[in-house]
Amino acid sequence: MHLRTPVIAILAALAFTTTIFIDERNTVASARGEWPAGTCQFSNWVSDRNPPPAVMAGEVDIDGHPRIITPRGGVNWRYDPTNHPSVRLNLFSLKWFERLVTEGMKPNGGKLLERASLIAKDFVTNNLGEAGPVHPDVWEQHATGLRTSALLCLRAAIGGQPWLDQALRVHAAHLAEDYAGQWNHGTVQDIALLVTGCQLEHADARNLAVKRLTSAIDVQVDEQGVSNEQAVDYQGYLWRLWRTAYTAMQECAIVPPRVIAERIRLMPAFLENATQPNGLIVPLGDSHSVPPDIRTPVTRYLTSGGREGKPGRGKSATYARGFVFGRTGWGTSGRLLKDEHFMSLRFGPGRIIHGHNDHMSLTYYGNGRDLIVDGGHDGYRPDAYRDYLRSPAAHNVVEIVGVRHRWNAPTRLTRKTLGPRHQFYETTDRAYGGISRTRGVLLVEDPGFLVVYDRGHDQQARTWRAMWHLAPDFTPRRTSHSYVSALSSDGTSQLLISQVPLPGQSVPSGSTRVVRGAKDPYQGWVSPIEGQRLPASTVMMQRRGKELRMLTLIVPAAAHQSVSSSSTKDSDGWYRVTVRIGFYEHTIRVSPDGYMTRADALSCCKTK
Repeated sequence: MHLRTPVIAILAALAFTTTIFIDERNTVASARGEWPAGTCQFSNWVSDRNPPPAVMAGEVDIDGHPRIITPRGGVNWRYDPTNHPSVRLNLFSLKWFERLVTEGMKPNGGKLLERASLIAKDFVTNNLGEAGPVHPDVWEQHATGLRTSALLCLRAAIGGQPWLDQALRVHAAHLAEDYAGQWNHGTVQDIALLVTGCQLEHADARNLAVKRLTSAIDVQVDEQGVSNEQAVDYQGYLWRLWRTAYTAMQECAIVPPRVIAERIRLMPAFLENATQPNGLIVPLGDSHSVPPDIRTPVTRYLTSGGREGKPGRGKSATYARGFVFGRTGWGTSGRLLKDEHFMSLRFGPGRIIHGHNDHMSLTYYGNGRDLIVDGGHDGYRPDAYRDYLRSPAAHNVVEIVGVRHRWNAPTRLTRKTLGPRHQFYETTDRAYGGISRTRGVLLVEDPGFLVVYDRGHDQQARTWRAMWHLAPDFTPRRTSHSYVSALSSDGTSQLLISQVPLPGQSVPSGSTRVVRGAKDPYQGWVSPIEGQRLPASTVMMQRRGKELRMLTLIVPAAAHQSVSSSSTKDSDGWYRVTVRIGFYEHTIRVSPDGYMTRADALSCCKTK
């Protein structure tokens, strides 16, 4: 589509506009704070950080970098002190001026509204003129969708203005031509296109948006209510986007397809099950360690420490898009909520969108603290650190050294068994050069520990390396060829990572080592939130051979407790693994083909 004529029309409208004319007929709902869907209250994380007094003073927070505009409204649209795509996205989104609009509709708020209009005009003058945009990212798909919603927010307050409506038509043309596809960026675009089409009575824009949304819902949200983003943190964001799309259709006198309402209803349960006993989501994919951003009785229960809301149901949740969440309980059966244990396990389709190369990776929380953690997420700057966080090296997996990992390889959940006091899961794939790789995981619910059985096979000898990323709170105090014992910073808790040799096996010397805070290459780092890079110990356990059979115990315990293990082979060919924690013994049985189950009744030694 040729955009030159609409741009000239905008500049002409600006040239003759010296004051703001507010169409009172279009602002009744806005004055009551009831903004149209997809405008002022839409995707407003940037506007939340920018209160009007700061913006009026020229101090705008764009990812922690203030002072980008002058007090008279002129903006340095080339502001990019760190050459970071997130800074450019948030700057060009214009979402940071929205509180000028919403609070400008209150009594005596005229100066705020005037400033917002000046900022929008300044953007149009400097980016839609003959010289073109100041940076190609001005018309980046996500920025365009978000900025359209910000301009629609302004229009909801001041009514239709020739320059503003023409700018929105130019944006609609970009949204129609340059579509991000069926993920959150595309949904942002579709909502912006839909609302623009409805507000400006642009039938082609409205109809295209409805067509895209109708075809996208089955791709973006499956029949279990799980998004295709492959990142826990994005589940809540996509839930909000689809709620907004649904409402925007209704406000546009369009009957939304029933499937959209059905999928929206299913989405919160995923976040409920992905929230740990400490009230924070497990940060898988491009996610941060934060509370869930969906408010339900179950998420309120978890984030309030059990003081509000109600507990969830069931201890295990499995999702076909590649997530297992297991827990020991909900703090209702003799153990405090914060002391319950929680694990996650990844499998599913190959990596897309915001996913990481984390298939078969585990996380583990227990006894009131993080134990085994994901590498996390530190923003979208394309550099070596982001490559590390997305790679298998930043996750709790077995890698095959020297063999290229196929990021698009699927991983299957092959077995799942739920017992009265244990949970068993098994995954398998051929992500490394077609070489077989299988992981079995047993969550022993009482007292709470993990048994992990990693197996692999190839025609030639390989180096198999298991990696376990300890929470930054833990520091190794003892390391041997077969185990690492780490102590929490407060000295009250220990975490044991131990290879258990099965009958006929021996753990070779030098098999176990710890890496912390290395940079060439990156290893031993975690990023619970963006901008935070914490050195953390990574336990590496290595074997060499054509076949891998590595049984690993992950046991949290009080600092004063003794922890040990042994293994034997029963007459039926099954292995029997005995785990001793303090005075108590626990028995695990392992079948020749890797199935694991609990075999004991709780028993206690009578002597120390």
